Amino acid sequence: MACGRLHRALALFVAYSLQHMDFEETAHNAVLWAHCSDAELLAMEQALEASIPPPAMAEALLWFLPALNAPERAAMPAGMRQAMPPEPLLGALGIARRTQLPHEHAKPPRVLGRPPLPRADDA
Repeated sequence: MACGRLHRALALFVAYSLQHMDFEETAHNAVLWAHCSDAELLAMEQALEASIPPPAMAEALLWFLPALNAPERAAMPAGMRQAMPPEPLLGALGIARRTQLPHEHAKPPRVLGRPPLPRADDA
């Protein structure tokens, strides 16, 4: 009985979330694209990201990095390198390492033109 209620509540939550995201990605994006240039949208995105405190960003990275496809994971560190100082960048790459499969660990540093980061278990 309790499992059935939990399943129904989760299904309703997911359904609501998907409807909400669809509305954002269609209606809201249409308004943004009609009234803002790509440069303005990029500036808004960067300002929003900059407003997120580092601990909250680290927590978010733990959730969304594993969901990225391989090309997105490869491109993301290059963008981070342009926007982040070295210490936070290494922290983000450490999160990427912890959330990826072992054969993927060396990919982000190579994109940055750097050797792979040493693994803790390699020491």
